[in-house]
Amino acid sequence: MRHFIRKFIPNTLKNKLIASFLVFILLPFILLNLYNFLNFEKVLKENVIQQSHNQVKKMNQTLEDLMGTTFRSLTLLRQDSTITNILKHPEEYSLIDRHRIINDKLEGISNSFFLSSPSIFYTILDNQENVYTSFVPKQSNKYSDLIKESWYTELMEQDVIYQWQITDQNYVHSDISKSEYFLSLMAKITDEQREMHGVARISIDFSEWFNNLLSGLPEDHEYFIMEGNGEIIMQSNDDIEILHDTIETILSRESKDDYYFTEHSPYFVSYNYLDNLDWYMVSLQPLDVMYNHIHLVERSYYIPFTIFTTLFILITLLIATKFTAPLKQLQSKMKDVTQGDLSTELAEEEYSGELRELVQHFNKMVRDLETSTEELKMEERQKEAIKFQMLLSQVNPHFLNNTLNTIKWIALKENSKDIEEICVSLGKILEKSLNNEIELIKLAEEIDLLNSYIYIQNYRYKGRYKVHYQVEEYLMNALVLKFSLQPIVENTLFHAFPEANDGNISIHIYEAQRDNLVIVISDDGIGIEAAKSNQTKGTGVGLKNLKERLHLLFKDESSLTLHSSSQGTTVTLCIPLLISNSYQKGEITDVENYFGGR
Repeated sequence: MRHFIRKFIPNTLKNKLIASFLVFILLPFILLNLYNFLNFEKVLKENVIQQSHNQVKKMNQTLEDLMGTTFRSLTLLRQDSTITNILKHPEEYSLIDRHRIINDKLEGISNSFFLSSPSIFYTILDNQENVYTSFVPKQSNKYSDLIKESWYTELMEQDVIYQWQITDQNYVHSDISKSEYFLSLMAKITDEQREMHGVARISIDFSEWFNNLLSGLPEDHEYFIMEGNGEIIMQSNDDIEILHDTIETILSRESKDDYYFTEHSPYFVSYNYLDNLDWYMVSLQPLDVMYNHIHLVERSYYIPFTIFTTLFILITLLIATKFTAPLKQLQSKMKDVTQGDLSTELAEEEYSGELRELVQHFNKMVRDLETSTEELKMEERQKEAIKFQMLLSQVNPHFLNNTLNTIKWIALKENSKDIEEICVSLGKILEKSLNNEIELIKLAEEIDLLNSYIYIQNYRYKGRYKVHYQVEEYLMNALVLKFSLQPIVENTLFHAFPEANDGNISIHIYEAQRDNLVIVISDDGIGIEAAKSNQTKGTGVGLKNLKERLHLLFKDESSLTLHSSSQGTTVTLCIPLLISNSYQKGEITDVENYFGGR
């Protein structure tokens, strides 16, 4: 090593380099690692505690996810038109057909949501004393007996659409489930006019879920679930001696999501509160198991630490002696680049080995950076032009003039609140049009803007246009390009429907494979060829503007296609699926009420 240093570095430079290296690099590194070494047990203990607490949180999250999935299955059941029609008009079907159809529907819902979940049991009652189930009951399911049970009477007596029952008595045949209690969701099945046509009970085999959960957790931990009043619902071990003291301590603490060490017993306790059910998920970990794990990891740290420190010193000395000067020159060139000099370039032939490869990558990076800078400038100019075109497309003088004339004639004709509605609708469009800083908005906001535009046009043309939506509710938080629907619908209204004809527009929005959001807008108009023969004219700014904005924002990941025939025209827009951060699991958007507004 000494011969190597003398060969490549002069004595003066060598001494300064070694001194600087020892003072500024090795000494702080050794001191820092020594400090970490002395505090290793404390840090490791904190990590083990945090991991145990996070484990309890994940257990609660798993239960919340299961409840959310159950609620989504209820929503799918309530929105199924076939099931609703059978509940409304059972006389239109034979008894066998009713049970077969509903069983197929329930089986399809279960396969869609609960393939890897615990057993789910469905019970549906209509208003004509019919009972439909997806299981073999413990005893005969008589309608007269079921409506006398507490879950049914409580649901009917309360002014609620649904409610959870955490200790629903097991009503399934023992060959299917031997659990004592179920976690059940009871709900009224209503139509758009909130008229009730039946009641549904969806039960989760809670014991099965708990046992499946325990199979993936450490065996040396003890777990139990208790209600807010301290009553134990489920536990992994019936012989936990400190259970009573643990319950009292948890209920007496102010924080509902915390951990602590027991005073009289060698346990670490972690708990988390589930607000929806007023439940606590609790974990008990023996301290001897925790400390044994810590000591094992601690011992395994000593030898690697020593080896790593020695290797670090040797490798650092080699790097300092051989690469300091070339790297300093490279650093100087990098500084020039950061100051805006993109013409900087290093002579590659002056370097060898890894340094030459590094210099080659540096030169390529500078060239690519210069090219990217020029492309970025050009793209920014295109974006500014697109924003200007968007304003022209969305708020064009022709549309504003017609709208304002409509408002004027309404004001002259009668004192009506229609003026207020049109002004509000126009205000929404104007507000979004003038805000050029926001490129992406929620699908719910985009549909609201489209509804405002349709409202104005329907008032102008006396309700000639009908818009029908079909949207999966969780997609209401998806992010779409602002004013992406309105130009397509505006083009449809202008070209597809002659002045004397009524028109229907269908908007179907769904998630496709590979995380894509697909928007399909179709009409029953005269088609493109007939529209051309009618000599309808337009600027074409709207759709052209939309294509350019899609390309700038999503590149080749988006598409806009059009298909037309004499029966109508279909426009398909495909973009990457992006969900807003405000969306939470289990959140349900009432799409029917949302689209039924106004």
